[in-house]
Amino acid sequence: MKTIKLLIMIILLSFGVKTFAQDDFDVRLTETEINKTLDAIISARGLNFGEYNGEDGIHHWIANINAAHIDILPDNIVHLVVDDLYFLVNIDVVAFDFNTTEHFGGVINGEFVLEGNETEGYKIVLQLNSVDINSWGDLGWLPGYIADLFYSEDILLMIPDINLSLTNITPGFFSEAFNLGSPPISTDNESVYLNYNVKGDRFVTVTNELEHENAPPVRDIGYVYSLENGAFVEYTAGFEFAWDKNSSHTIKTQDNGIDYEADNNHYKFKNWDDGNTNVFRNIFVVGDWTYKAQFYKTYLVNFSASYEGISEALT
Repeated sequence: MKTIKLLIMIILLSFGVKTFAQDDFDVRLTETEINKTLDAIISARGLNFGEYNGEDGIHHWIANINAAHIDILPDNIVHLVVDDLYFLVNIDVVAFDFNTTEHFGGVINGEFVLEGNETEGYKIVLQLNSVDINSWGDLGWLPGYIADLFYSEDILLMIPDINLSLTNITPGFFSEAFNLGSPPISTDNESVYLNYNVKGDRFVTVTNELEHENAPPVRDIGYVYSLENGAFVEYTAGFEFAWDKNSSHTIKTQDNGIDYEADNNHYKFKNWDDGNTNVFRNIFVVGDWTYKAQFYKTYLVNFSASYEGISEALT
């Protein structure tokens, strides 16, 4: 499994895919790349909406987004900033039949979702979910019911979700090694990530580490334990467990300390290398990892006490 993963990582790096963990990889799409796709959609007149047979003498109205860009924020918060919305309304009242046009802008909020399936592939879609009403400015020049429409969430029923994938996103040539499914989406400032999981086990090493003054620590000394079927099972320190991703386990180290024959000293548990001070600990497996229980050397202390002429040494 490790050989397969190493080969996959080399392939991914050659394709410019950003990797984050030993087990999984993230496909990263930058805000710049997303906006290039949005520009292509706008150029093809792909973002327009409106209605016919309106009210108040309005025969029809059409809104076309001529210019816009997407701002990506953490927690999958996405802003569609409409820089130029071309608006045309056709008024047909008795003998009058004319068009009036205007340009304005605003901000519509949304989130990225994946649509599709594992067989046909997935597409990234910007799903719009709220309107920054104040961003439209003064729309008093619009016919009343249309202005009310733009000032409410009802306008979202007319604006289409935006398909930002020109091709399906499915790493089909990795199907033997990856759990495809619908990968989770995450974002940070200016990027969106699709996470793909490697099939198979995650490798978790549990070991002990003895601290030495002025020398590197000594590892893989003593024993570690894994809770299995209600009882702790003993393993040699440094043992590598093969566990499923997203599984939970309880591990522990030697709570009575370690007698190290090489220097004839006793070592007591101090903490795990991540600061956890409990001998027992629950872990949640997300990828390959190493847990190190750290021990410090104890010293034999001799002192004397005298009581009314009687002296004895205490150890």
